[in-house]
Amino acid sequence: MNYKPRHHHIDAYARAISDSGVGSDDEMLSTPEMATWFRCSTQWFEIGRSKGYGPPFVRLAPQVIRYKRGDVKAWLLPSVSTRQPPS
Repeated sequence: MNYKPRHHHIDAYARAISDSGVGSDDEMLSTPEMATWFRCSTQWFEIGRSKGYGPPFVRLAPQVIRYKRGDVKAWLLPSVSTRQPPS
C-alpha cells in the first residue's frame, strides 16, 4: 500500500516553485537539480518516488532518474489551484 499524504509541505509554496522554473518545459532535470529548484532535500524526491507521491519522473536507466520540467509544473498546478489561504 502506498502512503499518500493529504498535503505536502510543497503545497504551501507551489506557485512560487512553478513560477521560478526557468527553462524549457522539455528540459530533463536530475534529482539534485529538482532539489535546488524546490529548495528541499534530494531525499524528499527519493522517498516520494518509492511511496508514490512525488512529481512524475522518467527512469532512463536503473540508476538514472530525470524529471521533465513541464510535467513537474503540471503536477504542481492542483496544489496552486486548490490551496486554501491560511486562517
